[in-house]
Amino acid sequence: MKLKSTFLRIIIAAAITLSVWAGLSRADSESILRIQGKKPLSMEKSSLPATERPTFKSDVSQKNLLNLERAAPHSLPLLSKSPSAQSTTLKILGIRVEFEEEIPDDPRTTGNGLFDMRTQEDFLAQEGHLIDPAPHHSLYFEKHILALHNYWWTVSEEQLSLEGKVFPRDDNVAYRLPHPMAHYGAPDSSM
Repeated sequence: MKLKSTFLRIIIAAAITLSVWAGLSRADSESILRIQGKKPLSMEKSSLPATERPTFKSDVSQKNLLNLERAAPHSLPLLSKSPSAQSTTLKILGIRVEFEEEIPDDPRTTGNGLFDMRTQEDFLAQEGHLIDPAPHHSLYFEKHILALHNYWWTVSEEQLSLEGKVFPRDDNVAYRLPHPMAHYGAPDSSM
C-alpha cells in the first residue's frame, strides 16, 4: 500500500510540473530568450533564406535507395497510389574484422579486439544474459542479416529485400588488422 501511495505522489508531482511548464506562454519564453540575448527558434528559422539553412549531410541519405518521392528533402515519403509489383533487392557484404588483441583491455573500446567465440553456455554463465550471445562466428552475422531482411521486407510491404554474405566464409576465421581497435577511432573523439 505504501508503494502505491508513493507512486501516486510521483505521478501527481509530474502532472503538476508538466502543467506549470505548459502554462508558460509563448510571450514568456520569448522574453526569457531576449534577456539571454538569443532569438526565439521561430524567429531564427524564418530569418534564414531556404538556401542558407543548415542541412543534414550524409552520403547514405542522399542516395534514395528505395526511390521514394518526398515533398521536401526531410519529409516522410509520399504514399504511392498503386503499389509497384517489383521489389528492390539490396546486397550486403559483411566483412568480419578483428583487431590486435588488447592486453590489458583498453577502457576506451568495447571488448578486447577479438570476436567472442565462447560457447553460449559459457556466455550465459559469465554474463548472466543471452542478449547477442556468443559465439560471434559467420553464422551469427548471417542470422543478423536475415533479421534485417525480415524487418525491411515487412515494413516495406514486400518492396525491399536484403541479401547478404559474410566473409571470410569459415566460421572461426576473421581478417586481422595490424593495430588495436582504438587506433582506428576518430582522433577528435571524446573517448
